[in-house]
Parts: sequence; structure tokens; C-alpha cells
Amino acid sequence: MSLEQRIERLERHCRLWRSIAASCGVFVVVAVTVGADTNKDGVATEVRAKQFILVDDDGNKLVVIAPNESGTGSIKTYSGDQTETVSVSSDDSGGNITVRDINGKGAMLVLGHALALTAGNGKPTIMIDGNDKGGGRIDIYNNLGKPTAILGSNNLADGALHLLDKSGKEFFVCGHDAGHLPVAILSGSNGPVVSMMTTSAGGSFQVHNSQGKRVVDLQASRDLDGAVGVMNKNGELKRLLSASKGYVE
Repeated sequence: MSLEQRIERLERHCRLWRSIAASCGVFVVVAVTVGADTNKDGVATEVRAKQFILVDDDGNKLVVIAPNESGTGSIKTYSGDQTETVSVSSDDSGGNITVRDINGKGAMLVLGHALALTAGNGKPTIMIDGNDKGGGRIDIYNNLGKPTAILGSNNLADGALHLLDKSGKEFFVCGHDAGHLPVAILSGSNGPVVSMMTTSAGGSFQVHNSQGKRVVDLQASRDLDGAVGVMNKNGELKRLLSASKGYVE
């Protein structure tokens, strides 16, 4: 389930309970059954009810403990102007905690194993979660609700940084390749345009054309000398300048 879906579900919970509170007011009928056993001070050792509402001297609700529409438990707290500020609940995905500001906007959400921050419009701004390989990741979103930066552990258990444009399309990656060697790739609309990486011989800097074909390769060669390769538009090597071999066509 995506973050947006989880947020939407929590918002539905909030709207439902606000409607119930508005229609029922502060007069709620609760069926309470007090356990027959009491302690030595005459205090009941167990209290059962369908719903508990804690109110102030004016009858305004402060805390509501009640089941939600899915049949699981929830606890909600309210500010003096009846704005819901904290919600603790559970659903099919696990436990959820929502903390809002005094205006009921901008929330911090704990959704099962994830932590998320949202702006006043309900869109995510930061999300801390685990990836499918058991590592951690941090996602940063723009004001459109699209991820623009992802920092985390990749499939090789190495660190990785991904940058994305405002539409959520990736244009820069910094991490490691399959051989655990560092690599950084700057991408265009049709693939990489500039890439930097570490090879067994040293460093490599590559330039690609708009079709994603490599056209320039500056690197340390296998004999540890410097080398420059020039390719045609199809990525076929046409010129090579090597410190050990000289100029080769």
C-alpha cells in the first residue's frame, strides 16, 4: 500500500469521526459493565464499554476511545477548539499514529514500519521506511507530492543516492555497481548523458549522446596508463589515444 493511500485512509477515518461527533454532540450513550470484583479500596478492577469520551467542564470532548469502522481500536485527542491533534489506531497493516498541529494540518504519521511527515495539504514531505531487501531509506518529496530525492541502501547493501525531477523521473544516481565499485550517472530523457565510475584499473568518465550511446570515454586503461576513446553516434569505437600505445584509429 502506497503512502498516499495510507494518508487517504487516515483522512477518511478523521472525517467519519468528526461527522459522528457533530451528529451526536456530546451526549453519547455508553453501555458500561463494571466487573463484580473490586479491590480493598472499593475500586473496580475492570471496566468494559463500547466507547469512552472524556470531556471538560463545558462538555467538549478531550479524548475519545472507541472502535473505528474496521472494528479495531482507536484513541483520539482533541485541542480546546475540538481539533483532532493525535490519533492512535490499528488496521490490517498494523498500528498507526497521527500527530497534527493545532490547526489539524501538517501531520507526522507512523504507519506500521514507516514514519512520514505531511504538509498542510496532506501531501507527503518526508518518508522514512525500509526497502524490500531489509535496508533503510529516506524519501523527500516536493510540493506536488512527487519524490525528488531518495537516500538509502541498494540491493547490494551499499549506500545509494537518487535524485529525481519534479515529475518524479530519475536523472542522477550515485552508488555502486554489481562489483561494489562506485558509480555516478547523470541521465537525460533517453538514458545516461554523463557517467563516472571506478574500474579495476582506476577511474572512468564517459559522455553519451542524446540517444544514450557512449561517444567519449576517458579512463585509466588496463595497463594503468591514461586513455581516451572516441566513438561514433552508434557507440562504435573510432579513435583511441593511449599513453602506452599512442594514437590508434
